[in-house]
Amino acid sequence: MLDQNACRVLGIAAQAAYNEKQAKVIGDARTAYIGARARYVSARRAAEPKVGKAGKDLGDLIEKIRCQLDADDLERLDQAFDDVVRRLDRCGSGLGCDCADEEDDDEIAELGRRAALERRTAEAAACFHRLISEPGTETPQPDPATPVASPSPPVVGIETAAPPAAVAPAEADGDEQSPQEDDVLSLPQRVTNLQKEIDEIAAELAGGADPVDLYASAIVARRGLKTIWLGFDNVNDYMDRLCDCLTAVIDGHAKISVLVRRAAVEDCYRKSWREACRRLERDAAAEVVAKYLRICADDDDHDEDGYEPPGEADDDDRGHRGRRGGRGRDRRRERDDDDDDDVEINIDVNVDADDDDEPPRPVRPRRGTRAAREPEPGPEPEAAAPSRKGGRRPRRAYSDETGGYRAP
Repeated sequence: MLDQNACRVLGIAAQAAYNEKQAKVIGDARTAYIGARARYVSARRAAEPKVGKAGKDLGDLIEKIRCQLDADDLERLDQAFDDVVRRLDRCGSGLGCDCADEEDDDEIAELGRRAALERRTAEAAACFHRLISEPGTETPQPDPATPVASPSPPVVGIETAAPPAAVAPAEADGDEQSPQEDDVLSLPQRVTNLQKEIDEIAAELAGGADPVDLYASAIVARRGLKTIWLGFDNVNDYMDRLCDCLTAVIDGHAKISVLVRRAAVEDCYRKSWREACRRLERDAAAEVVAKYLRICADDDDHDEDGYEPPGEADDDDRGHRGRRGGRGRDRRRERDDDDDDDVEINIDVNVDADDDDEPPRPVRPRRGTRAAREPEPGPEPEAAAPSRKGGRRPRRAYSDETGGYRAP
């Protein structure tokens, strides 16, 4: 109970030290927050008339520009603009930054896993070095008849017996000291100390020391004798434990390296995404034009596949032939979407029937006219569109469903 309370006190002290370090930052943020409302109200009031005038001027300009474009060009440009807007929305363009936390965030869980792996790997490395020093520090002399082997390279990732100071995030600040390893002596040193302890007990017994003290010392020494091998019944047990520690170190570093790689890739994704979004937002108009040209090229390819001889064109076609893309637009107006079922309309006219009993004839649509085309379905949204009201940016929009990078 006392140890538990002492540990809790240490934890509270560590928490207080951390809070003290963050007190100034939090205090400055609170001060800025208190004055933010008044500053934002003033800025918004000053900007509202300017924004209203800009909206009116822009609306007039758009109307003037629309008069210089035909309906098909406007449709293509609007389609291209919608595509660019979807990409900008994925970037969070035009929205404030988002500080909302997500439960069960994979990134946070991965960071916690990495910290735990680093600590366990450091503990395994310390245990490995402890076991390596078990035989003592004496360097075995090679047999003169045996060729001298070259020095073995050091084990990668096992630099020190004590855990490094940067293993845990709390230790990286230098506020806490790494826990000291148990002071376990090598086997030769333990044997020497045990022999010395037995000799001292024998000398005290010969000198008439208190039997109670002698007995306590003797049974403690007897326990030291029982644990002299550290639980290893034989050499194989020792080597198996040493192998287990080495395997744990190697596996731990392998897993950490995977997390390090993922973190580096994730960071690269973020940087690439932000740069691509900045470029897209900066060159949004050029992206709209580029998308418009691709749509025009796709429409032209489709028109060439369904080309009709000039003689079959009617007067409306000939009247619009001089305009840009007139024939292609007329044919494109009449083509069916692949998703619809083609229905053949047969018009039977009974010349002998009475005019009063004749049902109304269906009106064949004129060439060159068409109903408003349904907008082409865009890609399936991978996540709900960000709400502009709340000013929330999409979370990790640079990753697709497989965890790979997705350009805006």
